[in-house]
This record gives sequence, C-alpha cells and structure tokens, in this order.
Amino acid sequence: MEHLEFFRDLYAIKQKDFEPRAEELFNATGMAPFKGRPAGKLSGGMYKKLGLMCVLLNRPRLLLLDEPTIGVDPVSRQQLWDLVYFWQYCAILAVICLITCSAAYKNFRSKLN
Repeated sequence: MEHLEFFRDLYAIKQKDFEPRAEELFNATGMAPFKGRPAGKLSGGMYKKLGLMCVLLNRPRLLLLDEPTIGVDPVSRQQLWDLVYFWQYCAILAVICLITCSAAYKNFRSKLN
C-alpha cells in the first residue's frame, strides 16, 4: 500500500479519489488479500502487478510497457496480459514491446544459418 500512497502523492491525487481507485485496482488485480504485505515480500508476478497498479492510479491515457512479463512465471504472465487487455477497454491505449534485443539477435542469426 505504501507504493500506492507514494504515487498518490506524486500524482497529487486527492484522498477522496485515491481510496476508491486503489480499491478498484486491488480488486481488479487480485491483490486485495495482499494489501498488508510489504512490497519486498511479494512474488515477482505480484510485484509486477503492484507496478502496474501504481502507473494506473492516475488513469493514464497512454500506457507504454517494455517487456512487462519478463522474469514472471507463466500463470502471472497470463494474469498480467489479461489485466492489460481489460484496461484497453477502459480507454487506456497500451503499447507493448515484447522482444528483447538478445532474443531478436538470436532469431536473426538463426535465419542466416
């Protein structure tokens, strides 16, 4: 929760607007049961969801994600993609870069051989 409070202050979101939005994000991400858990104790997938919650707090119109699922287990990866697709329908445009440079290089080399 301290991360969200930090971003609330950074974005200058009023408390009356922050509380319902935070609840909405906790419920949408499935993170509600983990509200009291320190960020350092979250799994990799939950930590990525927390980061997504922080940037979605101020309802951005454009969301740029660079490899948002790197280092995340397959179940959390699918949950993250489901969230991104859901928020696309909420008037957020998601632009996603999926491939790492090393993966692109390996793919390119394999095509040359």
